[in-house]
Amino acid sequence: MKDIYELLNYAEVDLKEYDETELNDIDKKKFKKKLHSHIKSKRYNLGKMTKFAAVSLAILTLAGVVTYKTNPIFAKEMPILGTIIKNVEGYNNHEFDKYTSVINKTVEKNGFEVTLNEIAIDRNKLIIAATFKSTEKLPENSPPATMNPIVFINGKQINVGGGGNKKFIDNYTYVTVDELDVSSIKIPDNINMKIVYKDFEIYQKGQKDLKTINGPWEFQFNVSKKEIENKTNTIKINKNIKFKDIYMDIKDINITPLSTQISFDFKCDTSLDSMADPLYFIITDNRGNYLSMQGGSFAPNKDTVNYADKESPSLITFSAVPKGTDKLYITPYHRSFNKENRSKKTEPIKFNNNLPIVLKQNNESRLIVTSIERKNGKIYVKYKAEGICIGIPENRLYLYDSNKKQLDREDVGNEQDVTNNKDTISMTFKDRTNRDIYVGTDDMSDIIVLENNKFTVDLKK
Repeated sequence: MKDIYELLNYAEVDLKEYDETELNDIDKKKFKKKLHSHIKSKRYNLGKMTKFAAVSLAILTLAGVVTYKTNPIFAKEMPILGTIIKNVEGYNNHEFDKYTSVINKTVEKNGFEVTLNEIAIDRNKLIIAATFKSTEKLPENSPPATMNPIVFINGKQINVGGGGNKKFIDNYTYVTVDELDVSSIKIPDNINMKIVYKDFEIYQKGQKDLKTINGPWEFQFNVSKKEIENKTNTIKINKNIKFKDIYMDIKDINITPLSTQISFDFKCDTSLDSMADPLYFIITDNRGNYLSMQGGSFAPNKDTVNYADKESPSLITFSAVPKGTDKLYITPYHRSFNKENRSKKTEPIKFNNNLPIVLKQNNESRLIVTSIERKNGKIYVKYKAEGICIGIPENRLYLYDSNKKQLDREDVGNEQDVTNNKDTISMTFKDRTNRDIYVGTDDMSDIIVLENNKFTVDLKK
């Protein structure tokens, strides 16, 4: 059995959710954030979000690793078949259902039932939705069964990085969505696919070791990506950008009905801070909609580092381009993880039942809190983001208790669904006491937007 502490390697750590304590603690959490963002996605933030580790960890050690966001919200009912990926991952693309293959196959073994619900695949990523049902109650913080799914395409196992999301349906059932980066693999239009979930491990309260339910649960089926390939467009960019010691060569942008991906090469001269971090991008369309960043795969200094696949570029993946879009406006920015350039928290403002509360971040961005509701040990917040912050993963809303200690997030909310300044963002925090609530943000001083390097992609040419 695996030691539970091994599984901390797969935990997603949110850099926003720590108190300003000792520097060593900050550095540790920052490193975890950088490592797991790099593996994701993006959330994905991506970060979410997204996406940074030391160069020796960047690509060399990521094959086959999957990280997870856990969203332990209990739904009233199982998502309708064919919509699980949209429900869990927050896809607002109306074309999405056209390119989703419903599998709906179930395998039961040792009191544990796995249903492979649906998959979607394009040139950039493979998305897999599954439902897991146990005969015994599952703790909410139980590690996900799909921590390292094994995928075979036409008989050959693929070794790729990725990320995922998990949502509880009830005490015995949850659904997961895996997103695997397949952009470096040449996949034919017609595919015989096998997906294997090897073992399931349950956290036991008060126990160091995990309880293992032995599998495997295997699924084999045929799927085609011919239709989505016919809707895929790759546009050459060929733009060079230099910022400090970062040299970036943007190659192209790949647009499918499911995702948008920018590919590039980059190198850094000296700074360890920037060695793992390229420049990032804010993408908007001609109607003011933002694309959300979902993940990245980075291979800096390919001329000096011995990567397994020297031909594959670095990649950043975004949500799909909205239907009817004519142009994309792409603005590079740099995000520093150097402790000297860390963003500074603003002074928390006490919530005294007067709304809205306006939280200024800088001259370009602010958050507007429109609703704060406290019930059942949780605090539910709704707010809007204005300015560049909406295009950068994590809008940086913080809640504090009466002692101005930062509260933990209960879930990731709907940040990934937000596409413009008119959208309302929802977020849930764990309540610590029934006393005062303070709200705050930060000054985004870790972000430098490179307006002079902004460029336009014309989709109608």
